Amino acid sequence: MIHMASARHHTASFPADASPASDDGHVTNRPHLQASVSEFAGTAILLFASVLAARWLFGPHSALATAVPGLPGRMVIDGVVIGVVVGSLIISPLGRSSGGHFNPAVTVTLWLLRGLPGRDAAAYIAAQLAGSLAGVMLGRAVLGAVIGHPSVEYAAIQPAAGWSGDAVFAGEAVSLAVLMALVVAFLDHPVLSRWTPAVVAVAVAVLIFAGGLTSGGSFNPARQFGPLLFAGRFSYLWAYLLGPIAGAVSIVALAKAVGYRSRSRAACAAHHRATRPAHRDCGVGPIARRSGRRPQSPV
Repeated sequence: MIHMASARHHTASFPADASPASDDGHVTNRPHLQASVSEFAGTAILLFASVLAARWLFGPHSALATAVPGLPGRMVIDGVVIGVVVGSLIISPLGRSSGGHFNPAVTVTLWLLRGLPGRDAAAYIAAQLAGSLAGVMLGRAVLGAVIGHPSVEYAAIQPAAGWSGDAVFAGEAVSLAVLMALVVAFLDHPVLSRWTPAVVAVAVAVLIFAGGLTSGGSFNPARQFGPLLFAGRFSYLWAYLLGPIAGAVSIVALAKAVGYRSRSRAACAAHHRATRPAHRDCGVGPIARRSGRRPQSPV
């Protein structure tokens, strides 16, 4: 069947505000909790959208699947739909309160770039994985047993025929690295940072199409965590979970090798200015107070 020849459903996301802070630059417990809840809810919505896309693009008795029988056409639709969902989540209240990661690999990238404290990163990842399970469960509750059909399999992604676990690992790492390279490049320039959500939405759509015909195009551990567990498919689980993390480590190493380290504080500030005053870990809160200027949102 077509779905066994390649993957289908995907997603990644973008950081708009890695760690919420109060107006004076000091972090409070309530924003931390709110941000984690937002990551949980946003990831659940993302997975629910992926389940819906899988059901109507690949499931039985689907007029859409009948109208678009070829895999490339379906991947175009899937990419556009998920790209729009990701972009919408980033600029939504959920994304504004947490930064709109919805992807453990994105969170790891920002943590390694010192744009997110370790305790926040751990809470985000736990929330994202829990949201992955919740999104699939919501899909099961809404759509019924059909999401367990072999052509849907809870929206679990499979690579193209002939792809080994090592190849999937590499493909997922490259996809995440490409995505985060774009994010880092745009966040490093305040003038461009306001366009990052749109750029990420387009990049996600393109990577879904390309990855859907090869490694699967998940580049998000949370995107595969819930679906593969519910589908009982574990042969590629390690590659889909660890590949994007390897991509995160690689892009951070590359960024520092080309001199990004010297600009990381400014980039972190630009990252936070996309939504609200920057986290004090960027060094922006104290600087802003000493200069008497508040970071302004370009959005």
